[in-house]
Amino acid sequence: MHYYDTITRQARLAERDDSPSYAYLRELRQRIAAMTWEAIDRTMALYGSPDTCRQKLKDAHEQCGDESGHLLVQPGGLVPHKQVMASMRRFATEVMPAGREL
Repeated sequence: MHYYDTITRQARLAERDDSPSYAYLRELRQRIAAMTWEAIDRTMALYGSPDTCRQKLKDAHEQCGDESGHLLVQPGGLVPHKQVMASMRRFATEVMPAGREL
């Protein structure tokens, strides 16, 4: 949620006036303000044990059939770099191989 709060603050700083040219920033702030952790957890978040992550990848693939995606491993900048790197290594060795099978 810290990541989304940061985006909202940046969008507010970038908005200069009520002109239509800044409408996208107002819309972005509204969409982010409506987000809940439960919705993020259900639709975007990938965390937990390797088994949990593999299952969530499989479920997402079954729901949307997408064969690509992107991974934000440090949204919000609150996790120490050493821990992020360890998580990335673990993801690459214990989760990604299952994703390739999809």
